[in-house]
Amino acid sequence: MVITINIIEKSLRKLKKKDRMVKNMKKIIISEKFKEHMEVHKKEFISPYDTLIDKFEKSKEFQKVDEDFTQIEFNFGQAVGFKMLLDTTEQDEIIYAKRIGRDTYTRFVKTKEYYYKTSNVVFILSRNKNCEDEFYMITMFPGNRSEKEPTDKNIKNKEELEKSLKFWKDKALIFDKCIVQQNTILYECPYSNLLTNCN
Repeated sequence: MVITINIIEKSLRKLKKKDRMVKNMKKIIISEKFKEHMEVHKKEFISPYDTLIDKFEKSKEFQKVDEDFTQIEFNFGQAVGFKMLLDTTEQDEIIYAKRIGRDTYTRFVKTKEYYYKTSNVVFILSRNKNCEDEFYMITMFPGNRSEKEPTDKNIKNKEELEKSLKFWKDKALIFDKCIVQQNTILYECPYSNLLTNCN
């Protein structure tokens, strides 16, 4: 009888401990705006993006997040999507355009295809101001971390601008007409004046 009670007490302690762990876990909030944003990006993923979010949410990498705004590159150990951000050469056809829902120009390459598989996904999150353990998913994409685009209004100083210009000088996203504002397409760099000022 005493042994049975001890076993029950141990089980209850384990359940309480597990309940505390679940309550203390950080959570990811998926907004309707994010879902709409991801509609045009579904084909970039081999695995369903919501399944990847579930796995990432349980990871120690996410549970350690303590910044209000963060960008995390997470490796899933197997191919989960296609890289959209690629290195470019002088032989590539480059254009510039604003992506749907954005007001900054992106550098695109038109001579590449979707066949660069990757096991990495970059997650960009912002903390919920009303709950410190909750984070809004801003965006996610297969591949590696990138710098802000040169015309991004969130660039704070010259050093950050120079880093951005250096990064995007020979990098570009694979062009997809479904994700750009067609009336913004340009064939010359729209921020060449920034390049001049930083040289």
